Amino acid sequence: NSEGTAYGNEIIFITLPDIVLATVTTDEASNITDITATSGGTVTSEGGGAVTARGVCWSTSSNPTLDDSYTIDGSGIGAFVSEISGLTATTKYYVRAYAINTEGTAYGNEITLTTLPPPWQCGDQITYSGQDYNTVLIGTQCWIKENLNIGTRIDGTDEQTDNSQIEKYCYNDNEVNCDTYGGLYQWDEMMQYSTQEGVQGICPDGWHIPTDEEWKTLEGTVDSQYGVGDAEWDKSNVYRGYDAGKHLKSTSGWYSNGNGTDEFGFKALPGGDLDINNDFGGMVSFGYWWSSMVSGSVNAWSRILGYSSDKVYREASDKTNGRSVRCIKD
Repeated sequence: NSEGTAYGNEIIFITLPDIVLATVTTDEASNITDITATSGGTVTSEGGGAVTARGVCWSTSSNPTLDDSYTIDGSGIGAFVSEISGLTATTKYYVRAYAINTEGTAYGNEITLTTLPPPWQCGDQITYSGQDYNTVLIGTQCWIKENLNIGTRIDGTDEQTDNSQIEKYCYNDNEVNCDTYGGLYQWDEMMQYSTQEGVQGICPDGWHIPTDEEWKTLEGTVDSQYGVGDAEWDKSNVYRGYDAGKHLKSTSGWYSNGNGTDEFGFKALPGGDLDINNDFGGMVSFGYWWSSMVSGSVNAWSRILGYSSDKVYREASDKTNGRSVRCIKD
């Protein structure tokens, strides 16, 4: 006023800082499966404004944004973990962490991950030594549906030996018969010179030579009259059961219309064998399969299916016979 300038009491205030985008980094992926993975990140700076949401986003294309799939994993500064789900097997994904404040959405560095193949299930194919094999679930057991055909063919007049090389016989020394019926193996060669029941032998990793009890379980599972654990299956040197053989045999290829129904997908074929006199016999009439259980010093338990019977024969056979091999999952 005319007297001069007057001043009021003094107050103090602080202006807000300029708000910028937050700063966030992306963690490498871990715990990757066929459909899930774990990532996350760290908000190292809120940019002058509170981070209200954070997480990761992902896409099959580079530079994913919140227009793609994303998680929400809390708010504020610091580290966070993101569980990524809903992925597709054997697919490459691009992942970035994000953080939102009033200035907008900040994205972290980009990482990539590739999901695994779907878990193997019985019924899927396996590849072993360059050959594809089908598998089948019968009851609680997973079997390879075909006879093994692995190794180098030798003549039926030669012995299979422990020489670090798998050797096989082909019926009538003809490789074409191995392509159809699988190889024929002496017991020791099949077991790879172990006597441990249930050993892997010449089977793929994760599979083994079926035990005598596992054969009995198979028979009891497929037979319509005698179930698993029935004393019928303990009999030997006789055809046992009621119709297990019929249900295991293939629907074609057996002599004199002795085909089966292949009701459970086992697809047993009449591949014959090589006997102790080095003679091939029984093709189209009989199929012979080893178990991994010995019977005395020179014999091991085996199974026989015949064209004229719906049952299954169990016998202790000389280990030097050449017979077919099936594998069962561990």
